[in-house]
Amino acid sequence: MTELLAELDGGKLVAPGDSAWSILQHGIDAGPDKTAVVAQHQHPDHLGHLVGTGPTPNKCLTWTYAQLQRAAARLGSVLDTHDVPPGCTIVTFVTNRAECTLMSWTTALKCYTLVPLDPGTLEPARRDELQFYLSKLLPTVVVLEDEAGAATVDGLRDVNRDIFLGLSLDPLTKPREDWISMADIAQMPFTDQQSTAKPPVDHPDRVVEMIYTSGTSSPMPKVCQKTVKNALASVANNSGSGAPPPLVAIIHTPFFGAFSLGLSSTIWYDGGTVVIPSPRFSLDSSLKAIETFHGELIGFMPSKIYLVAQHPEYSREKVRSLKCVFLSGEVITQETLQEAQEVFPNAAIYPAHGMSEGIGVFGWPSGMPDPVPEFGHVASSGIAMPSTKVKIVDKQGGVVKRLETGEMHLSSDCLIDKYSESFLNDQYFYEDGGRRWLKTGDIAALDEVGYVYILGRCRDIITIRGIQVIPVYLESCIHKHTGIQVCGTLLEDLVYALTIPRLKS
Repeated sequence: MTELLAELDGGKLVAPGDSAWSILQHGIDAGPDKTAVVAQHQHPDHLGHLVGTGPTPNKCLTWTYAQLQRAAARLGSVLDTHDVPPGCTIVTFVTNRAECTLMSWTTALKCYTLVPLDPGTLEPARRDELQFYLSKLLPTVVVLEDEAGAATVDGLRDVNRDIFLGLSLDPLTKPREDWISMADIAQMPFTDQQSTAKPPVDHPDRVVEMIYTSGTSSPMPKVCQKTVKNALASVANNSGSGAPPPLVAIIHTPFFGAFSLGLSSTIWYDGGTVVIPSPRFSLDSSLKAIETFHGELIGFMPSKIYLVAQHPEYSREKVRSLKCVFLSGEVITQETLQEAQEVFPNAAIYPAHGMSEGIGVFGWPSGMPDPVPEFGHVASSGIAMPSTKVKIVDKQGGVVKRLETGEMHLSSDCLIDKYSESFLNDQYFYEDGGRRWLKTGDIAALDEVGYVYILGRCRDIITIRGIQVIPVYLESCIHKHTGIQVCGTLLEDLVYALTIPRLKS
């Protein structure tokens, strides 16, 4: 019998639309009066004149699909008067607040490219980094929160000699050249025509978002150019990944990351509600949002589960509404799944794969099996979703056999085709079989059924005296029997001790 090779084809994808706006329109059509966004930390009347009238069932900001659509159309009309054309770049330095969703909807409607960046970049110590972003991106619009941020950016205008429109979300105490505030925009009169969404013709290769990676696969962050094609594929696969369409999702990770933006798009496509608990990650606020708004979906890094269980405001009763908990950002072990299941007893715990280059690559379209398949204590991330091909290769580039480990290479409509830095593309991308492939830098395995197991980063493999050890195997074993979380340095020392030849007595 011929042994199976570690490669898999997820099949054909049926795109859910033909534009970035079509994702949002799908949710609007499902119910314009449904709640699209709740911001637990913002006043219910915030930007009320811009979004227009609507139901206000909560004591905090609550926008329906119709209100968010109206606000996006109106903000887009203001940007039109400032000669901001389709295809231009909008850079934001904003913490988690309702305006993040408004900017996302406006850029989809007007076919802009959104570049969300860490608002901490505006701190004085990061001046050189800020100058780098402004010089590299050459934005048409810069969005930030307050007057202090505007002054910081203005301090670099003469250095960069860039001309751009500045938009402050909070009021400006005095006029600033080339700046407007959202408070001023909210007081403007708008015609019915300006309040009606009229998206231009979109293109599958248009860049929707530019996301800076965290630098996990290289010493420096890379710029991921997410296209309309990528956005549509990710939403299609996430919506059909096996988890029931959520009605209420708690989004507490930063909106300048790929996960929050991508998950929000899927929630809106399905006609659900995005709840923003606080400007920055806060377990207090997240737990309160789950209880108050009956949250049904939330995502955590595995290392945060212990913190949830130890939090003084946590109880099983307060999180009983959760139906789906996604774990991502770290290797997911069976022990982690069990711990998460105890913390969130009514939820299905999903080991999820995600990276800045794209989400929606793997999933559970036929439902997650019980128990979740494992490989060396590592839980599976699912199977290849439509449009995705996966192969596990050795150091020579040959495909290994099933249940053997190697580097994971991916080809998918969900994934970007290139980075903005052209010198990186030959290092991470290649053509094979008429498809574009990404070298992920992840060590992985594929079993006989087709389940994928992601075991860590290739560069984290410990090699001592010719013996290769995948850290997660040892970490899982130590944690299982002692409850101790192990760091990398301790692992290397332990492996070294275990591989020293025994002395003869």
